[in-house]
Amino acid sequence: MLRLSPFENLKPFSLLVLFIGILAAALLLSSLLGILLVLVIWGPDMLSIIGETSQYANPAVIAALKMLQIINQVFGLLLPAILFILLARLITANAFSLNGKKAGLLILLSAAFILTAQPVIGWLGDLNSRMELPAFLSQLEEWFAVQEKQAGLLTEAFLATTTATGLLVNILMIAILPALAEEAVFRGALQPVLSKLFRNQHFGIFAAAILFSAIHLQFYGFLPRLALGVAFGYLYLWTGNLWAPVTAHFVNNLLSVIAEFLFRKGLTDVNAAELGNTGNALIIIPCVVGCGLMLTWFYKNKTNV
Repeated sequence: MLRLSPFENLKPFSLLVLFIGILAAALLLSSLLGILLVLVIWGPDMLSIIGETSQYANPAVIAALKMLQIINQVFGLLLPAILFILLARLITANAFSLNGKKAGLLILLSAAFILTAQPVIGWLGDLNSRMELPAFLSQLEEWFAVQEKQAGLLTEAFLATTTATGLLVNILMIAILPALAEEAVFRGALQPVLSKLFRNQHFGIFAAAILFSAIHLQFYGFLPRLALGVAFGYLYLWTGNLWAPVTAHFVNNLLSVIAEFLFRKGLTDVNAAELGNTGNALIIIPCVVGCGLMLTWFYKNKTNV
């Protein structure tokens, strides 16, 4: 007979506090590990310049930042989230399984869903960029703008590669690891805990999606990330399989990596920032309908996937 986990019978709020504590400790330790490796590999001078945006043209700085990013994703997010999920027994083994008869269809439709959603995501991003906060929040809006600019510069520096090795590193760092780590954190751990806390699965999905979007600290990308978080949440709820949102998340990020790579190679005129952007309602409306139909399929087949 299986023994009860010491976390299994904790109240939802206690589970939430515990998970936040585990994540905070893991991120602190992973950051310290990253700093130690930077010191060993590049020396103390690197630490003095690594946070300066003016140094983003320096390949060594970008290499160090990429290493830190990968370490934090693996040791600060992915592993502690999986550990918490297993200890709290939030999900069953089926959530990690791809052995079902419809596993291939699950992956295919999850990928097709996010591909179809690209014009909708682009439209939401454009709508978000036009938003302005009230005058009394002008200082907060200025802070958002600074954070957005810095994040944009760092993302651009990360994506600035035309080599096969650089492309593979970016696929790992921007597509594979974030899909695994962020879905483990927000859908695998937070969503079930928040659903128990609010005693409502839909509230849990939206609460996890709000946190998912807010944690990126990019106000002008809040709406599209919120929409993605909600979609990923329902994919997980209706399939009971974490690979559905992981696949959608991976494909979404992969598209940006590939688009920027092809743009910098001179093979396309569309870069990552412009991917999916269109103001054409004749494209957006059919994509909304297509996404709705696929989500309806997931809902109607939620016990059979």
